[in-house]
Amino acid sequence: EAESIVTALLGYTSQKVDASLSKKLNAHEFKQEEGMRVIHQYNCQGCHVVERLWTPTADDDPAREEHEKSKYALEGRILKYYAEDESLGPPVIYGEGKKVFTNWAYHFLTAPYPLRTRLKVRMPTFHLSVDELDKIVTGWGNQGENVQFPFSLPQKANLTPQQKATAQTLFNRLQCLNCHSLSEKASPADNEGSRGLAPSFAWTARRLRKDWIIEWLKDPQKLQPGTRMPGFWPDGNSPAPDILGGNSQAQIELLAEYLISLGQGAAEKTPAE
Repeated sequence: EAESIVTALLGYTSQKVDASLSKKLNAHEFKQEEGMRVIHQYNCQGCHVVERLWTPTADDDPAREEHEKSKYALEGRILKYYAEDESLGPPVIYGEGKKVFTNWAYHFLTAPYPLRTRLKVRMPTFHLSVDELDKIVTGWGNQGENVQFPFSLPQKANLTPQQKATAQTLFNRLQCLNCHSLSEKASPADNEGSRGLAPSFAWTARRLRKDWIIEWLKDPQKLQPGTRMPGFWPDGNSPAPDILGGNSQAQIELLAEYLISLGQGAAEKTPAE
């Protein structure tokens, strides 16, 4: 606390950083910065991990214990109440631009609705202005090297009957419905076991980008450390050697296409419809 006060006091100065020493933002970085300013204005970092400012250290690091204490100080502060299982709290939104469609994000921020029906924590409605909404989703869409902006049409799966049957066999083998559901609304079945603790597949087609789904299936922990989602293809090894010749990449791509097909019927509707 003393160090924080001293740091703050040292910052109270009229000295300005010379323009030549300031970081020059390119067009994409400028859009990201605009979006992040709105996100911080509404204190989204109070519930969510928005920048992944904290990273774990090695178990044998002498400063590990002190470092662990700062985990919830930077962002995602509400997650300390879900320390035993952070997946029960607000989701990580770091890298959201690569994950979700811009048009889905826009509609969701306008009127948030439950994606994981079993969670008790809920996203509030901030009544953001059109300008604020534009800055957030444009900022997300300009993240990284692969710019995911502007708005895009809902994706459509293209599976032959044989591919669909193969995908369904793999889907059942992995027991995806133990945690996920196929419904847009909560049902009594969502209270059984782990069902309802993961997002419903009903939103997949309109919400998640196929490229992101593929990377997620390959290694969930890499994209979101601590997630409940298991890695079914560790080190590229297939959990179903009898399907598609045990080709892990082919299985992942087929399953991604199948997950998109599950919510395809409602993909062109907004939640209000």
